[in-house]
Amino acid sequence: MLIDLHSRAEEDLSYIRNAMARAEGLSTVSGKAIMAMGVVALIAGALANSGETLGEQMVYWLAAAPAAALAGIIGSVWKSRRRARGPLLDPVNRFLLCLLPPITIAAVVTHALWATELSKLLPCLWLLCYGCGVLAAGTYAARPIAIMGGAFLGAGLISMTLPTHWLNTSMTLSFGLLHLIFGWQVVKHHGG
Repeated sequence: MLIDLHSRAEEDLSYIRNAMARAEGLSTVSGKAIMAMGVVALIAGALANSGETLGEQMVYWLAAAPAAALAGIIGSVWKSRRRARGPLLDPVNRFLLCLLPPITIAAVVTHALWATELSKLLPCLWLLCYGCGVLAAGTYAARPIAIMGGAFLGAGLISMTLPTHWLNTSMTLSFGLLHLIFGWQVVKHHGG
């Protein structure tokens, strides 16, 4: 009986330690950086409105994507350093490993479809792939991140039903407002 109690206590402590290690990921994503990504998206969407065709509009989005990614990376590294943690913690690596494959797929398919009639599906693809990546990465981050990923998936599915002239607005609202809303939730409840 005593041995069972001791072994059970060790298992419980091991579980608690693992849970605490996983919880470390809760604070590696910067809500402020997510909000900055939303601001970049709102600017890109406003600028893209000057494009007459969807292809011209998408050029603005392609230019904004690296700026938004850079804001996210810099913000997370800054937050990790501010909290006296190394920027390449295991949770950050897992987060990126979840996010990068869908983003890579979106980039490859974008290249393949760019000059075809199917290019009108690219905004939907971008929302869906980003949503998949964020939802998967959300398993290593604060709960609002996973919910945001699901919201992007929903936005991508809705975008598939929209006429082409609404796709820029759909991306602006999705990438802009969802980042602002969920970034604020991370700031408010998960330490910036």
